[in-house]
Amino acid sequence: MPESILSVRQTAIQQLLEAAYSHANSFIRSAGTGKGVCRKENAKECDALVYGSLVISFQSVALWPPVDPQDIKMSINKLASTLLLVKPLAIPGSDRGYSINAHRACGVTGYRDTINEVLASITSPVLDNHRKRMASVK
Repeated sequence: MPESILSVRQTAIQQLLEAAYSHANSFIRSAGTGKGVCRKENAKECDALVYGSLVISFQSVALWPPVDPQDIKMSINKLASTLLLVKPLAIPGSDRGYSINAHRACGVTGYRDTINEVLASITSPVLDNHRKRMASVK
């Protein structure tokens, strides 16, 4: 493959993985500060549930422990589709004395949007000299 295609591919894969793993990393960073991501009642349980479900979801699609971008052999679209299979859980309903509405925004808000934004931002590997060459072939 031409270098520009490989470069775009590698950058896209790296951005997709960084976007996905950044959600899990936010829980790791916040745990180190003593303050969790969740700011509601039962915050430790909420964070543990969301983080654990993320890790299990990543494991189920062979992307945990975190994978190096160079080790990804699937296409960019397949990787994005695989990452979209990751479905972090949220605190369940109010049967344990807390409201699901209180935790609606906890955890991994915007995960799917982040993956889709990365996909939409992938640049074309076609360079100006490619366009000129194709125009001259006509």
